[in-house]
Amino acid sequence: MLLQINHPARDGQKTKLKAKAAAAAVTLTMWSNVGFAENDYIVVGEVGSESAQIVRITALTNDDQVTVTPAIKFAQTIDAPIARIAYNQIKVYKSSTETGTYALLVTVEIGIDELKTFYSHTTGLSTDYYKFSYYHDQGALETALSGAISSAGPLFYSLQSITDRVLSILPDKSTRDNYRPYVAEWINGFYEEQRNLILQGDDQYFLQSLLAQPLIADQQEYSLPTNCTYIERLDFSYDSTNYEKATPERLNSAEPSGTDERQIKTGGIYSQEDPFYYLSANKFGARPKPIVDGLYSVWYYKLFTPLTNPGDVLERPFQSYSKMFVEYGRSKVYARIGDKESERMCRDEAISQSAKMMVEVAGQQKERPGALDIFTDVSVL
Repeated sequence: MLLQINHPARDGQKTKLKAKAAAAAVTLTMWSNVGFAENDYIVVGEVGSESAQIVRITALTNDDQVTVTPAIKFAQTIDAPIARIAYNQIKVYKSSTETGTYALLVTVEIGIDELKTFYSHTTGLSTDYYKFSYYHDQGALETALSGAISSAGPLFYSLQSITDRVLSILPDKSTRDNYRPYVAEWINGFYEEQRNLILQGDDQYFLQSLLAQPLIADQQEYSLPTNCTYIERLDFSYDSTNYEKATPERLNSAEPSGTDERQIKTGGIYSQEDPFYYLSANKFGARPKPIVDGLYSVWYYKLFTPLTNPGDVLERPFQSYSKMFVEYGRSKVYARIGDKESERMCRDEAISQSAKMMVEVAGQQKERPGALDIFTDVSVL
């Protein structure tokens, strides 16, 4: 299995060499070292060229020099580009199933002298799945894992597949690689736009649920789902059998001391028969705090998550309409190269695919209740 992994983005801190640097040099003179710091990794040279290299800054002198390690391998000319890069390594993880546990397989240096980093897993099986992260070995900083990448190739509705199909209209490989980050930006903008169109017709379309999650004795706060943007409903079962709908309240609400509705119903204390919850950062708190182990269920709206890594995939219903994204991406490419007729044709096809998808979604809406129905007692079904 040959993995081709995109490089992490340079973070915008850039400069150029002010003086030539010989091969094996450890001191670089640049136009300005302001904004750089010790232990920053920098790319010296043009990404994808033989002379490009990632080195680490070990010291800064005056306002225009840095000492680096290792020494640069190739001589660099005046005005050779220098850019900070947030990570210097890639960690590759493997699992035998797409949703299984991913174990660290290998850590590789970013191959900045190529347009991508390549790793060949010679003993990989056709049923294996991979994820990767970027890693800064000095700060021990690691990104979240990418989406799953199948040994059989990227899913048809993954960012990698969509991007490859968009760029297949360009004959030159280096041109395709230069366009790749722009395509991801275009696709994500269109993705969010299409998602909002669906929400205009059905604001509950992307409602998610986590059912029968553990309430732990004497633990008040619990983590929200990582992609939660808004809670629709939260139910507590303090006896692991009977659920009660919880009412939201402010975090700083103390035990009742006045005559509000809660006090009238509960007699001045939080009750398991009439629970409340509060939100604090990325957690919710249960009131009252459970005395014994129980359960909770939460219904929430999912945050829009852009496609960032090559293996990231479209959510439903967009998976069935990846062609819509391909045509939209191609229209943007054609606009860049000045082919107005091809731009129009691809844009029209993307609009046609979007209309087709909306008809399908509208049909699904007619088959669903007009408002949210959540049953916690199966006897009512």
